[in-house]
Amino acid sequence: DLLENPDSSLAARLIHYFIMFIILASTGCVILETVPELSMNPIFFPIEMCITALFTVEFALRLYACDSLRAFTSNCFNVIDFLAIFPGYVDLLILLVHSNAADDHVHKAADSMRTLRMIRIVRLVRVFRVMRLAKVARHSQLLSIIVSVFLKVSQSGLVVVLMLMCFAMVLSASL
Repeated sequence: DLLENPDSSLAARLIHYFIMFIILASTGCVILETVPELSMNPIFFPIEMCITALFTVEFALRLYACDSLRAFTSNCFNVIDFLAIFPGYVDLLILLVHSNAADDHVHKAADSMRTLRMIRIVRLVRVFRVMRLAKVARHSQLLSIIVSVFLKVSQSGLVVVLMLMCFAMVLSASL
């Protein structure tokens, strides 16, 4: 209950807010990494690995504490969590494979282009971390009120336009 219900105790609430902060920090780092002046800054990779490690620990603890593995793996939020963690390990794997590659210049250039494409795909998949906010935010009363207002206004086309704008913004910021 510590990792699933923030209202169960003070420690659960602190963990809840810490995870929300980490999600927002990760999203901010991904956005900052797309700025051309900052894109080659070496600080982003260690930050991303630390964030991935924190998410992995949280995911592993929830997996360990679950009652049923089938229920855990069939839960949509847990699939989103896995998809949010996975790109960090793909980044690490690419770095390890790329550092062990041969020194032939033609192969190096081709590998570098493939690596660049793979990194762009991985960045796109990192958008799933933003979706973790939906999981974490389901216990927030303020966000519940906002969602209920959106549901009441959903008959108008305004909500669809706002959702498309938000999705486009997150998608373009992650590339």
